[in-house]
Amino acid sequence: MAKGIDVFLCYRRAGAQTAKLFKRYLEDQNSIASVWYSDDESSGNFKYDIPELIREAECVVIFLDSSFTDGFREDGPMECITALEVVEIARKALSDESFQIVPVCLDRGP
Repeated sequence: MAKGIDVFLCYRRAGAQTAKLFKRYLEDQNSIASVWYSDDESSGNFKYDIPELIREAECVVIFLDSSFTDGFREDGPMECITALEVVEIARKALSDESFQIVPVCLDRGP
């Protein structure tokens, strides 16, 4: 049975093309990695798939920006990465020492 995914992409900025472009780049390079991010799921039930997808992933790439935690506020916008993803990433990191978390900073100051 084939493995589900290798790389799970987390990003915060609504409408950002970062994850999509990252996935497209890997595909253009004929990468054998299977890459997934929330917007890939057209049926809208990604909330229920996230725990399984992260459990299968070899690594997670987290695209960080200044609004990364905005959606965790009660009055914040509901976008992209959710608390559910953060909890599942933490669980995976604690249970699998080979699991890699790769942070990518999108906002670079002067």
